[in-house]
Amino acid sequence: MRRIILTGLIILSLSLIVFSPKISAATVEMNMVADQYYFDPEVIKVKSGDTLIIHIESLMSEMENFPLHSIFFPALNKRWDLPTGKTTTIKFKVDLPPGEYPFECDIYCGLAHPDMKGVLIVE
Repeated sequence: MRRIILTGLIILSLSLIVFSPKISAATVEMNMVADQYYFDPEVIKVKSGDTLIIHIESLMSEMENFPLHSIFFPALNKRWDLPTGKTTTIKFKVDLPPGEYPFECDIYCGLAHPDMKGVLIVE
């Protein structure tokens, strides 16, 4: 009798493990500012597989002929224009292994343009 009960408990335990719901990736939503010459925040932390939604308010650019910034994630090969004075919402799945991945404004926006960068930290 004990053997039958023990066998039943083992089968029940194994079925709970095999058929338990899998923990799915999260959706991370945040606000960001793109200004003369920085992103705020400049560090974004997510887990691999998460969906990232960023509402980016783009402020000034000193280049009158190019009144916009951009955000470019080279490791993901994704970029968006960020027209000044507007909020742009971007959404993408973070399909990267754990690590640190830079992002940047890839549209020349003035003398300190090379400083307009940040890092995506994937855990």
